[in-house]
Order: sequence, then C-alpha cells, then structure tokens
Amino acid sequence: MPTLRSLGDAHSSETARSRREKRSQSGLGRNRPRTYRSSAILPPVLTRTERAVLPIKERLSASHGRPKRQVKMALNVPGAEIRLPALPMIQLNWRVASGMIVALLAALLFHWWSSPTYRVDSAEIIGIQRITSNDINVVLGLSGASIFSVDPLEIKEELEKAFPDLKSIAIKISLPAKVVATVEERQPVLAWQQGGKLLWVDAGGTAFPVRGEAGTLIAVDAKDMPPGTQSNPVKNTVQFDPQWIKAFESLAAKAPQGTALVYSVERGMGWNDPQGWQVFFGIDLSDLDMKLLVYEALVKQLQAEGITPALVSVEYVHAPYYRMER
Repeated sequence: MPTLRSLGDAHSSETARSRREKRSQSGLGRNRPRTYRSSAILPPVLTRTERAVLPIKERLSASHGRPKRQVKMALNVPGAEIRLPALPMIQLNWRVASGMIVALLAALLFHWWSSPTYRVDSAEIIGIQRITSNDINVVLGLSGASIFSVDPLEIKEELEKAFPDLKSIAIKISLPAKVVATVEERQPVLAWQQGGKLLWVDAGGTAFPVRGEAGTLIAVDAKDMPPGTQSNPVKNTVQFDPQWIKAFESLAAKAPQGTALVYSVERGMGWNDPQGWQVFFGIDLSDLDMKLLVYEALVKQLQAEGITPALVSVEYVHAPYYRMER
C-alpha cells in the first residue's frame, strides 16, 4: 500500500514531465546557448585571414588613409631587425602625370620668355649700302624683346613700309636670340623732280625717297606724272610704267651732256636746251632719230634768222613748230 510520501513524489515527477513536454513543444530552451556575465568588455577578435579578405576600401578606411609600406632593416644579430617608420605608398595615375607635365612645360616656357638669354639686342642687317643698321633697328624696336615674340612676316612688312628703297627683304630667326635681315637696296636711274619734291626711280619704275648718295642720275624736271603711274600707300611707293623709264634713258642718251630732261602730259618728253629753250619730242619715241634730224635742221634755220625761241616742238615729225613764249 503506497504511502503519502510516495504519492507526492509521483505527483511531482508527473508535473515535471508535463513541463518538459510543453517546453519542447513551444521550442523554448532548444539549443539555447549559455551566457556568461563578465565585468570587462572584450574587443572583437580579428584574425589575419579575416583581415586579408576585407575589401580594399574597408582596409583603406581602417588604416585612416593611404596604405603604407613597412621598411625593416636587419641587424648584425641573427634574427633581429628594426622596423622603421612606415612610408606612404604613392600611386600615380594619368591625371597626376599630365598635371606634372603641364606644370613642367609652363615653368619651361616662363624661363624661356623671361630669361635674358632669349632677349634680342638688335637685328643684324646684311646687304645695306645707303641705309644704316641703326636706321633699321630704330624702326624695328626689337631691343629687349623676347625672341619668341618676334614675327618674321611682321618685320618684313614694317621694313617694306618704312623703307620703300628696299627691293627684297629676307628675315631669319635663330636661337637663342638672333635676328638677321638680308636686304637688297634699289638702284636709282632717274632723279624725278616734281612740285618741289625729289624722288628716285629704279629701272623697274619704282619711285622712293632720296637717301644718301647714288652717283650720276638722269634728272627729269616733270610737270605731271606719266600715264599709268600708280601709288601704293601700303608700301609707301609710286610705281611708273617701266616703258617710261626706258624712254627717258633713250632720250637722255641723245640729249646734250649735263642737260636735264623735261616732261609734261601735254607735250611729252624733251629737255632744256643749253641755248635757252625747251624742246619736246612727244610721247612716242619710236622715230626719235628722225625727230632729232628735224630738230637740228629747225634750230639751224632759227639761228640763221636770228630767232631765239622759248619752245620748240617736234612731236609730229612732219609738223614741227616753235613758240616765242612758253
């Protein structure tokens, strides 16, 4: 016969069993880890393998900047070494490289532009006769200018305008600071006097201001400019038709020595005769020899009659005439 105590124990075992079943059905306590309390907070453990697999950005952020290269120096003691302060690893890309190149070129250009080595003192002039080097350098104004600012075309245009007596101009520039101008001056053949102004004219018909000495020239006292004459304000020149220059040279060869030629649109070409009058042969000198024969015959007749004319014209070989007043 069971006792009261055995009945109580059986009831307690039954109650505990029913609690365990309820707990297993609700999932409570299954695989529940044990917890331990500690007064110290331990940092998370990071193994070398876990650090190696971190992304690059996370590793950079963890090191607070660029990755650094460790430098170790071995000592004489076996197995001993000294770790030197870490050096930052500099990584160059195309933007940094291009920026460095631009900065280098800018510094180089500034050096070239500002260095006295590349400053022009004066231009060297080759081929001048009547013009002086000082005259040309004053016009160019290159003293102290950087050789990199010198424009050969601009120099040539300045010389052509300032010196129309230059027939050809060639400019050569070389480093560090050399400017050479090779020029050829025009050779005048006529001294053209008109309206109180004297110009020289070369065989090509280009008129230009008088400069220096040019020897013996054919002097022409003109009242007008010949037909076909053109003015060039850009080059500051006057251009005659070269046929007129040849005509004056032909007439000068027949004129008395030392006699100045004359010209007017109305009567053409002629000269101041030493006997005191002017003679005109017109514009067309193709039959100049015939006109000269007529002129000589007419002068002999006038002298025989004691007549001293002021003007004689043989422009028309078959109708010569003279005038007592000009």
